[in-house]
Amino acid sequence: MQGKDFKLYSGSAGSGTLIAKGTTLGFSSSNAGIEITNKDSGGNREMLAGGTTTKSVSFSGIFVGDASQELLETKHNAKSLDDYYLEYPLEGSHTNKRTDAFSGYVSDFELTGEVEGVLTFSATLQVSGAVTSTAGS
Repeated sequence: MQGKDFKLYSGSAGSGTLIAKGTTLGFSSSNAGIEITNKDSGGNREMLAGGTTTKSVSFSGIFVGDASQELLETKHNAKSLDDYYLEYPLEGSHTNKRTDAFSGYVSDFELTGEVEGVLTFSATLQVSGAVTSTAGS
Protein backbone atom coordinates (compact mmCIF):
# COMPACT_ATOMS: atom_id res chain seq x y z
CA MET A 1 0.00 0.00 0.00
CA GLN A 2 1.35 3.42 -0.93
CA GLY A 3 0.45 6.86 0.43
CA LYS A 4 -0.58 8.03 -3.03
CA ASP A 5 -3.51 5.61 -2.90
CA PHE A 6 -5.27 7.48 -0.06
CA LYS A 7 -8.16 9.68 -1.15
CA LEU A 8 -10.20 12.15 0.91
CA TYR A 9 -13.81 12.83 -0.07
CA SER A 10 -16.44 15.26 1.19
CA GLY A 11 -19.99 13.91 1.37
CA SER A 12 -21.61 10.52 1.77
CA ALA A 13 -19.53 7.40 1.14
CA GLY A 14 -19.69 6.36 -2.48
CA SER A 15 -21.16 9.62 -3.76
CA GLY A 16 -18.90 12.34 -2.36
CA THR A 17 -16.62 14.90 -3.99
CA LEU A 18 -12.92 14.03 -4.22
CA ILE A 19 -10.97 16.70 -2.31
CA ALA A 20 -7.45 15.36 -2.47
CA LYS A 21 -5.12 12.51 -3.23
CA GLY A 22 -3.05 11.78 -0.19
CA THR A 23 0.63 11.48 0.41
CA THR A 24 0.30 10.76 4.14
CA LEU A 25 -2.53 9.74 6.42
CA GLY A 26 -2.70 9.45 10.18
CA PHE A 27 -5.58 8.24 12.33
CA SER A 28 -5.53 8.91 16.05
CA SER A 29 -7.83 7.50 18.72
CA SER A 30 -7.54 8.33 22.40
CA ASN A 31 -9.63 7.08 25.33
CA ALA A 32 -9.96 9.53 28.20
CA GLY A 33 -10.50 8.01 31.60
CA ILE A 34 -12.71 9.33 34.37
CA GLU A 35 -10.78 10.68 37.32
CA ILE A 36 -12.04 9.39 40.68
CA THR A 37 -9.20 10.59 42.92
CA ASN A 38 -10.37 11.37 46.45
CA LYS A 39 -8.93 12.01 49.88
CA ASP A 40 -8.45 8.26 50.42
CA SER A 41 -6.29 7.90 47.25
CA GLY A 42 -3.08 8.41 49.21
CA GLY A 43 -1.89 11.21 46.94
CA ASN A 44 -2.18 9.01 43.84
CA ARG A 45 -4.42 9.72 40.90
CA GLU A 46 -7.15 7.11 40.41
CA MET A 47 -8.99 6.51 37.17
CA LEU A 48 -11.92 4.55 35.79
CA ALA A 49 -11.81 3.29 32.23
CA GLY A 50 -14.66 4.07 29.90
CA GLY A 51 -14.51 7.79 29.34
CA THR A 52 -14.86 9.67 26.08
CA THR A 53 -13.03 8.52 22.94
CA THR A 54 -11.46 11.27 20.84
CA LYS A 55 -10.59 10.58 17.19
CA SER A 56 -8.85 12.65 14.55
CA VAL A 57 -7.57 12.21 11.02
CA SER A 58 -4.44 13.99 9.82
CA PHE A 59 -3.98 14.11 6.08
CA SER A 60 -1.58 15.69 3.66
CA GLY A 61 -1.62 15.57 -0.07
CA ILE A 62 -2.12 17.23 -3.41
CA PHE A 63 -5.36 18.91 -4.45
CA VAL A 64 -7.15 17.56 -7.49
CA GLY A 65 -8.03 21.06 -8.75
CA ASP A 66 -8.86 24.59 -7.67
CA ALA A 67 -12.41 23.64 -6.67
CA SER A 68 -11.17 21.01 -4.22
CA GLN A 69 -8.78 23.51 -2.61
CA GLU A 70 -11.59 26.04 -2.24
CA LEU A 71 -13.90 23.36 -0.81
CA LEU A 72 -11.49 22.36 1.96
CA GLU A 73 -10.67 26.00 2.79
CA THR A 74 -14.39 26.84 2.91
CA LYS A 75 -15.08 23.92 5.24
CA HIS A 76 -12.22 25.02 7.50
CA ASN A 77 -13.51 28.59 7.66
CA ALA A 78 -17.14 27.49 8.21
CA LYS A 79 -16.25 25.60 11.43
CA SER A 80 -19.16 23.21 10.85
CA LEU A 81 -19.67 19.46 10.96
CA ASP A 82 -19.70 17.76 7.57
CA ASP A 83 -19.58 14.21 6.24
CA TYR A 84 -16.22 12.88 5.01
CA TYR A 85 -14.78 9.58 3.99
CA LEU A 86 -11.35 8.17 3.31
CA GLU A 87 -10.77 5.54 0.66
CA TYR A 88 -7.64 3.41 0.50
CA PRO A 89 -6.62 -0.05 -0.67
CA LEU A 90 -6.41 -2.95 1.73
CA GLU A 91 -2.93 -4.36 2.33
CA GLY A 92 -1.69 -6.36 -0.62
CA SER A 93 -4.47 -5.25 -2.98
CA HIS A 94 -4.81 -2.50 -5.56
CA THR A 95 -8.49 -3.14 -6.22
CA ASN A 96 -10.01 -4.12 -2.85
CA LYS A 97 -10.59 -0.84 -0.98
CA ARG A 98 -11.57 0.18 2.51
CA THR A 99 -13.78 3.17 3.25
CA ASP A 100 -13.86 5.00 6.59
CA ALA A 101 -16.85 7.36 6.81
CA PHE A 102 -17.38 9.90 9.56
CA SER A 103 -18.77 13.29 10.50
CA GLY A 104 -16.24 15.91 11.50
CA TYR A 105 -14.80 19.36 11.06
CA VAL A 106 -11.54 20.74 9.68
CA SER A 107 -9.64 21.95 12.76
CA ASP A 108 -6.27 22.66 11.09
CA PHE A 109 -5.42 23.59 7.52
CA GLU A 110 -2.08 24.55 5.94
CA LEU A 111 -0.99 25.21 2.36
CA THR A 112 2.61 24.78 1.24
CA GLY A 113 4.15 25.55 -2.12
CA GLU A 114 7.58 25.86 -3.66
CA VAL A 115 8.69 27.89 -6.65
CA GLU A 116 9.12 24.82 -8.85
CA GLY A 117 6.82 22.39 -7.09
CA VAL A 118 3.18 21.51 -6.69
CA LEU A 119 0.91 23.11 -4.12
CA THR A 120 0.44 20.72 -1.21
CA PHE A 121 -1.64 20.88 1.93
CA SER A 122 -2.01 19.35 5.34
CA ALA A 123 -5.20 19.21 7.38
CA THR A 124 -6.59 17.70 10.54
CA LEU A 125 -10.19 16.57 10.79
CA GLN A 126 -11.71 16.16 14.26
CA VAL A 127 -14.16 13.28 14.23
CA SER A 128 -17.60 13.66 15.79
CA GLY A 129 -19.24 10.36 16.65
CA ALA A 130 -18.38 6.92 15.33
CA VAL A 131 -16.31 5.98 12.29
CA THR A 132 -18.03 3.51 9.96
CA SER A 133 -15.53 1.25 8.18
CA THR A 134 -16.45 -0.81 5.14
CA ALA A 135 -14.22 -3.17 3.20
CA GLY A 136 -15.34 -3.68 -0.38
CA SER A 137 -14.06 -4.91 -3.70
